[in-house]
Amino acid sequence: MVNIFRKHKTTGLSASYGGGHTRDNTKGSGTALYVDTENLQGSAQTLIENIIEDWPEGTPSPTRLNLYVQADRVTLWDIWATGRFPQLAVMARGIQHFSNRQSKNSADIAIAIDAIADYVNGVAQYVAVMSDDSDFIPLYGKLKELSDEVVPFLWLVTNRDKTRSTTIRDYFPNDHIHVVQMRKYSQVTSSRDARPNVAPRPRPAVRSAPPAADDGKSSADRMAEVADLIIEQIPAGSFRSTECQRVIKSRWPGDPMARMSSVRFGTEFANKIWPILDERGVELLSTKPRKYGLTQEVKDAHRNGATSRQ
Repeated sequence: MVNIFRKHKTTGLSASYGGGHTRDNTKGSGTALYVDTENLQGSAQTLIENIIEDWPEGTPSPTRLNLYVQADRVTLWDIWATGRFPQLAVMARGIQHFSNRQSKNSADIAIAIDAIADYVNGVAQYVAVMSDDSDFIPLYGKLKELSDEVVPFLWLVTNRDKTRSTTIRDYFPNDHIHVVQMRKYSQVTSSRDARPNVAPRPRPAVRSAPPAADDGKSSADRMAEVADLIIEQIPAGSFRSTECQRVIKSRWPGDPMARMSSVRFGTEFANKIWPILDERGVELLSTKPRKYGLTQEVKDAHRNGATSRQ
């Protein structure tokens, strides 16, 4: 049997498919996103950023990003994805072409195998595939057989010219299709919500960090204030950045960080808030996915320090 997968290193338990590869089988929840990068061609990075930053409502938030890439570009894609989305569990898998005469690769086979295995094993509760290829209709059918009620599947297709298969358009249920706009920072719309002849409104620019407060506090002071709030409000134990965003939203509902997508907030949290929490004794428990640990001792020390400053 020809090995269609390139072996690479990840974390967690391992299982072998198609001649052997290692994958993260840690139990999880949320949506696993499977992307056929070669199908998306040179637009792949932009489209991935668009959909993760504007995730469709009604679909569980993404927790895993699985990229199916050219076999000689696995490391490059892994570096890009882990740096761009530190809060997601990232896997980059190399795909081998069966024929030099055909442009079609075996990514659809690998995606179908991995998606079904992840769903059956509880690694993901929902499957989302990004590709304009029609070959994932059997995957939808299998997930329909395995699920009790709502089919845990979302097909992410693009609005690029002459790329979407007519089979998808003519036969696939609209409520399981979401159209991702090609243009970066454009509005992302679902086929079930789309209205003809209505131009999408431009997205407002999202600041990379909350502005300094009106009381004259610097950005660094502002991040320190956010870190203090997190230590005060988050219960002792393990937590993720999404819980911190809820705390911020509860205290400052108008803050830009409260309105960010969970993915964008996760990036801001890792780059700007986590270093402060690290200095104050909060621990990083795992990186894929990112989980943090807050002890009661740290909370007590913080409370005593705050009391002494009053």
